[in-house]
Amino acid sequence: MEIVHTDGGELLRVRRLINAREDRAWYADVRLSGDIWKIENVRAGSAYGETPIYQYAGSVFVAGKRQPCEIVVRKDQNISERYVAEISFSGAASEIPPRNIQYGMPDTFLPETLQDGSRILDVNRDGNDDILLDLGVYGWPQYYACFVYDSTRNEFLPVPGFEEHPFPEVIEEEGIVLFYWKSSAAEYGADKYRIEGNALQMLGRLTKLYGEQGVRYTEEVMRDGVLVPVKTDVTEKEIERFETWRMWE
Repeated sequence: MEIVHTDGGELLRVRRLINAREDRAWYADVRLSGDIWKIENVRAGSAYGETPIYQYAGSVFVAGKRQPCEIVVRKDQNISERYVAEISFSGAASEIPPRNIQYGMPDTFLPETLQDGSRILDVNRDGNDDILLDLGVYGWPQYYACFVYDSTRNEFLPVPGFEEHPFPEVIEEEGIVLFYWKSSAAEYGADKYRIEGNALQMLGRLTKLYGEQGVRYTEEVMRDGVLVPVKTDVTEKEIERFETWRMWE
């Protein structure tokens, strides 16, 4: 048995051996909620431990309430060379918490490259917390998966394609996500998105190019599904609200 400390109090993690020869056991989390003991997150795993490589025990603010949330990244018990992230939620006995999430980490995942593990923040400016899951670094870029809260379904939905864009920066006050990219030593930029429902919607792109005339910029906006240039080969001062792009130096 193991005691795990969370924002919602302590929970007891219980192991019951299935078959020592096959290295299998049942695991369950037991939490005291008011006067009631609740059994949750029942799963099968290794009989000799489930030591996570990353664990977050905190909370998310959704539907006007704060819900205990735990995020664990560990080896997949079914595929020894794979890793899986488990995101679980709990609440008072009278509440129905969001549905738990199990997410398979990419084949290229390297545990030692995790930076911050996860981020809890409002990605789409709807007043509810969302979750960014650190997928580690493969080569140079750093990637995240994104899960946004859907109040009509009381669950977190994955945002398809989010994990394909490197270095996300969320501008919470605007409901904007910037992704930073680099195509060469002399050219890099930022792509601007917002999230509608659980879908990425591209808004525009700013490209920074180092050349003989110094640093120049090209700004594009998305129109009818196509990026259209609105400023080409201009200086920083000619880009409207340049600071909102938060370009790298």
